Amino acid sequence: MDLNALVLDYCDLTINGEDKGKNIPIVDVQEIACSYGEPVNLEAVFSFNVKAVPEGELYLVCETPELFDIEINGEKLAQKDCGCYRDKSFRKLDISGLLRKGRNTVALKTLFKQSPETYENISKAGGFESYRNKLSYDMEIDAVYIIGNFGVETDGEFTEIPRNALSFKGSFSVAEPPKTVKCGEIATQKLPFFNGRIKYRKKIELKAGETENRYIEFAAKPDTVTRVWANGKLAGEILWRPYRAELGGLLKEGINIIEIETVGTLRNLLGPFHLKEESYGLGPHTFMHISNIWRKGLNPAWDDAYVFLKTGLFFK
Repeated sequence: MDLNALVLDYCDLTINGEDKGKNIPIVDVQEIACSYGEPVNLEAVFSFNVKAVPEGELYLVCETPELFDIEINGEKLAQKDCGCYRDKSFRKLDISGLLRKGRNTVALKTLFKQSPETYENISKAGGFESYRNKLSYDMEIDAVYIIGNFGVETDGEFTEIPRNALSFKGSFSVAEPPKTVKCGEIATQKLPFFNGRIKYRKKIELKAGETENRYIEFAAKPDTVTRVWANGKLAGEILWRPYRAELGGLLKEGINIIEIETVGTLRNLLGPFHLKEESYGLGPHTFMHISNIWRKGLNPAWDDAYVFLKTGLFFK
């Protein structure tokens, strides 16, 4: 499978040496910093737990990392750019060998500033839609991501909610990667933030007379694109109903290898995570927690729990 991901979207915030909150949503930081109306010294510290130190490739993903001094567990990171992740503005920074068992931290430090025109637009955006519509930031603070060959343990409770989604209340830990995956959704199987490609493989033994008129059929669409192979030959791509791949002429007596590859979306990587239910329509307001610009205060749909779209293999 592709590298797994852990999203870090809560932080401890310090501005000009003053504590502005512990474990606050990262989406609050931008507006808090901009409310000063002038440049401020900002530090955002993300914490996460590691139960098993990952082996192999390991990266911190951050937007505009060149604007920050970055520390991993208190040590300044020599920023080695290793290309992009999913988007050219999401830069991969090598952090292999820098994590340890237990609590780990990622700190972003910067002189946070906007242009005078931006500060003026911000001051008026809460009351005038025309200013809000043209609001564009010169510098932004956003979530960061750890990606590598690991699993994400979920210590808490999952609840099914409408619109093919799961709500999760609890904590996340970097752990050993999953070696096998069961049928059904994958968020509870160490892959809550997983996005990209994953290939399932299973051996099936067939007797004489069991190889004809066979097909793979899913009860629900597994992901954006799903491909099915039988004994190394492509049986078909699943894009829309019926969620079926015919296996005629591809099976044999004895051991058969069935492979199913799913290609996911970025929904469970980018969110929005903190809504009371899965949303069909998105905008700046759906990501906000407390915002005088976008929400006139607290977002009534906000929930501290995480919402994940259900993905995986769902057979009839």
